[in-house]
Amino acid sequence: MIGFRVNYRDSDTDADEEALAKEFGVGYQHTKVILKDGKRAGKFPDSWDKQRYLEELGKV
Repeated sequence: MIGFRVNYRDSDTDADEEALAKEFGVGYQHTKVILKDGKRAGKFPDSWDKQRYLEELGKV
């Protein structure tokens, strides 16, 4: 599993981050994308607490 942060629609956003957002359909600053075997397994724009992260990642 790989996790990373992408700046999106702020003053630090670069072309690579814009491309990642487009590739994975990110339209909101705090969207979480979960990948499994290189493919999107989930996309979530809502806020999460630690428990929700553990639950969602446990499903992958």
